[in-house]
Amino acid sequence: VTSVLSYFHEIECGIETLFDLRNYFLKLQKQLIYTTQNFALEGYDHPDVKIQFKITQLTYGFPEILKTKIPYFKNKYIIYLVDELENFNDSQQRLVQSLIREKTNACTFRIGARPYGIRHYLTLNGEENHDGSEFEKLVLDEFLRNFEHYDEYIKEILNRRLRNSKLSLHKNFDIETLIENLSNDELLGKIFSKKESQSKRYLNKIKTRLDGIKSAHNWTEEDVETIMSNLRFDDDHVIERANVMLMYRAIKNKVKEGLLSYSKKIHDDALTYFTSKDKETMQHKVLTYYRQDLIDTMAREANMHPAYYGLQKLIELSCGTPRTILRLLKTAFKNQYFNTNKYPFEKEQKLSINSQQVGIEDTYNWFFEENRIPAVGQSRPVDAINRLGDYLRNLRFSDVPPQCSISIFSLDEATLSDAARETLDILIKYSYLIRLDSRRKKNSNDMLQVYRLNSILLPKWELALAKRGNVQLSSEEAELIFSPNSQKEYDRVFKKRLLKYTYPFKEKLERPQDKFYQTSLF
Repeated sequence: VTSVLSYFHEIECGIETLFDLRNYFLKLQKQLIYTTQNFALEGYDHPDVKIQFKITQLTYGFPEILKTKIPYFKNKYIIYLVDELENFNDSQQRLVQSLIREKTNACTFRIGARPYGIRHYLTLNGEENHDGSEFEKLVLDEFLRNFEHYDEYIKEILNRRLRNSKLSLHKNFDIETLIENLSNDELLGKIFSKKESQSKRYLNKIKTRLDGIKSAHNWTEEDVETIMSNLRFDDDHVIERANVMLMYRAIKNKVKEGLLSYSKKIHDDALTYFTSKDKETMQHKVLTYYRQDLIDTMAREANMHPAYYGLQKLIELSCGTPRTILRLLKTAFKNQYFNTNKYPFEKEQKLSINSQQVGIEDTYNWFFEENRIPAVGQSRPVDAINRLGDYLRNLRFSDVPPQCSISIFSLDEATLSDAARETLDILIKYSYLIRLDSRRKKNSNDMLQVYRLNSILLPKWELALAKRGNVQLSSEEAELIFSPNSQKEYDRVFKKRLLKYTYPFKEKLERPQDKFYQTSLF
């Protein structure tokens, strides 16, 4: 205690033990709080505070004393834990950075903060701390996203929570079996249990479009019906949907043999693929890459949600953040109990698909609210993520999507303006976007940085869970998405972009007054 007291300019008498010292510090703290909060009410211009010692003297002096004076601490460190650094103001963060820079070998720091929470690395003296030198940065979300056993880790968390609950559970229960799943076959069964005007909307739509170009191709009514007959495939609805995509491709590419002849080729290949899964058929090439996209498109056309259900998919939606799936399941649990008056998981009662959907929607809405960028002027990054999500969704559900399983995109950051780059950086810091590995440009050795929306946001725009098709944003496209004041120009340019993938596949707007459709292509 005497060694510690030597740091003070002046000290009270009677301090002989660590307990006495602790009480003295608490007394000083109370005096400081009172003085700083009441000086104005007492008629002073500023608080009358005496600085007893340099901040580093007590922070580092006490651990040094423990290490040198007490054998137990000889080979140990004192760890200072600082959490929620994002709630510190700039000067307070400078103080923390100064403590990090000047720390001794007797102690160390563990500091927690949201990705956006560290405003700078400057010390009170104006020096700057650097990752790998004064500190080592560890992004826990990235660690968990890349953790090989993340799935097992989450399952164990969930199983332990259930074991510690008061629910009546089967002795050998498994959380995975208690969360209802929906396979593609089950989803298709639900789609095609609806009336044909909903379940086969894609056939009705292409029939209308073929009728519209009938005169241009000198077709008769019988010719149109022949094409439609060639496209129909009642034995397999997914093959039938692939046939429709192939016909749209033929319309876009203006096939030389003509659409009537080409539809016969589609029909013949469909029969061959159905019986033998021949790899040389057009359907094999389409369904190898686009099967899940076509199934999700059929669900959307039938006014149903693409399936993000079952424990495995919910874990993928958590994006390396356990609290995301915990909140999702909590909301789903409460919703099901409210509607059924029965506890999910109890007595092997499964968490239903409908309850999971409620949990998913509530959680991505919570994500937007929880990560609300805390400044009125910073609402523009949210506008940018909405523009990006709408564009990727419209691409994925276009008549001829440019990529399969759309959920990732790439761009060249070097071509962005300062304002657009700042918006992109904010979205990454707030975890709206996740930075992935770089990929090569098509037909080039140049590398582009690849990004993905936080996976909990994928259901909001009905994007794919798989990370396959990479949408390469041109410099102009990236600028219009991330630039703060680009909404009107974005509307004009991106409607033109989408025309390349949506019937009638024209390169220009027919009417300048046309409005950009952001919510749906159907």
